[in-house]
Amino acid sequence: MNDHPGAEGRRRRKVRNYLLEPRIQLRLGLVNVVLSLAFAATLLGVLGYHQRQREARWLEFSGVSSDMRSILTDYQNDVFVILALLSLVFVVLSVACSILFTHRMVGPTYAFRRHLRALRDGDYHAHTTLRPHDAFEEVAVELNELSAALREREGPR
Repeated sequence: MNDHPGAEGRRRRKVRNYLLEPRIQLRLGLVNVVLSLAFAATLLGVLGYHQRQREARWLEFSGVSSDMRSILTDYQNDVFVILALLSLVFVVLSVACSILFTHRMVGPTYAFRRHLRALRDGDYHAHTTLRPHDAFEEVAVELNELSAALREREGPR
């Protein structure tokens, strides 16, 4: 239970702020997950197959005991688990990065649409300010220059 009554609302608002265009961002995230999982499965499959082949050949030619075979199998399983966990971490980080990067691209489109609506409604004092590291900074500069040019054309009211 939260001690602060507004804490849950703030947490939801923060998550919602990162999903400005949920369809686009989640679709990109899903594509990213599918590609990452396909890559990880292929990598694990190829590595596992070749490891088993190498182990089988080595065991066949070396004539080691069953205890040694058991140790090698345990080692191989440990390596596989580590690779699987690293693949999972990669997938999670990949999805997080796709959401963060799309947030930096989708966020400015909201500001541009708001600015364009203001211009359409005759508000030539509208101005677009983007956050640091947002995409489309050049577009924001051009849009702000357009506002200034329209304001000058309109003249004093």
